[in-house]
Amino acid sequence: GWQLVAHAAQLNAPGDHIVTSIGRVPLLVVRGEPEADAPQGRLRALHNVCRHRAGPLAECDGRGARSLVCRYHGWSYTLDGRLRGAPEMHDAADFDVATVRLPQAQVAEWQGLVFAALAPAMGFADFVDGVDARLPQGLADYRFERRISYEIGCNWKVYVDNFLEGYHLPRVHPRLN
Repeated sequence: GWQLVAHAAQLNAPGDHIVTSIGRVPLLVVRGEPEADAPQGRLRALHNVCRHRAGPLAECDGRGARSLVCRYHGWSYTLDGRLRGAPEMHDAADFDVATVRLPQAQVAEWQGLVFAALAPAMGFADFVDGVDARLPQGLADYRFERRISYEIGCNWKVYVDNFLEGYHLPRVHPRLN
């Protein structure tokens, strides 16, 4: 399904990118160069895996990249995921740079938030249908502060369930009660 991956402010200009993942699929969400039908540049959620030997194309969020380059063997890609160059591959039999592209996930921007999906069960419009009516105010004025990620050694469903219920607060977190 659709997952929140970034705030649009993190992806303002061409080459701005964030590194994220959906499940175990590493993604690189990047703002492309301006196009006639996308003057600000199109957002793309590219698989953050080089097509050659699966090295990462980016290891951290960044600004203003002109291309995406694998540090393992130097294969470089355009901001829309097309292979631009592959060192020492010019003599490889049946190798055509024009046929190599990074796989893409779907991406959508809504109210200053960026969402991605590998294989969504529903279209993005259906996913956010009716949410605007339930918000006391829009989200466009909110600003990105920071992202904090950490791994926890537990069953994620139990963790989320524990987070969503307040039954344990009086005993475990009395100051939050």
